Amino acid sequence: MLEKSRGHSVLWLGMVVVIACACSAGAQNAVTPNVAPPRSFEAIAASTTEIRCYWLPAHGATRYRLERDGRPVATVPAGAKEYDDTGLAPESTHRYSIVTLDGDKTSNPREYTERTFAPFPNVDASHQ
Repeated sequence: MLEKSRGHSVLWLGMVVVIACACSAGAQNAVTPNVAPPRSFEAIAASTTEIRCYWLPAHGATRYRLERDGRPVATVPAGAKEYDDTGLAPESTHRYSIVTLDGDKTSNPREYTERTFAPFPNVDASHQ
């Protein structure tokens, strides 16, 4: 069943309701589309105090912004494909996110969680 209400078309399909809005062209142009996010993103522990972030470039990127645990840590140029986050505590877990920036456009984030290595045990050479 199709009903019209306040400029919206409502189509009842059993339990599913489809609502269509007749938006003006001006309203559609007011929305700034997002730029594509990096095609892939991962963060890998490199040591007890370092995590390396890697990504595949996004089309249209002018730079990337990386965040650790919700706080910005770096903004890097479009040609960058990795970032070394150093000075971290051993055995610490961090949530990384990266967004593509292009002028005033920002992509949706890609996220990855990683943990630094535990400290290596001290080995006493006299016990070997």
